[in-house]
Amino acid sequence: MDAQQLDQLTIPIPCPDCGGKIDRSFEWIKDNKKHWCPTCHVNIDLDAEGTRRAVAGIEHSLKEVQRAVLEFQLSIKD
Repeated sequence: MDAQQLDQLTIPIPCPDCGGKIDRSFEWIKDNKKHWCPTCHVNIDLDAEGTRRAVAGIEHSLKEVQRAVLEFQLSIKD
């Protein structure tokens, strides 16, 4: 999976109030700071420290996987 594919990945956003979920792309989550629950209309803060840390962790993990795949490909050529 590359960065573009990751951006298109759909992730359900759970409402902390009513438990309702709405699917949004990873790119949308990165680009938006707030989300309103369509069921109960509570404001969901996507700019919270934990959320941003999770987004950064996902991006970091993808880079690590890509690096490991490249190392694997290079090792086969040896």
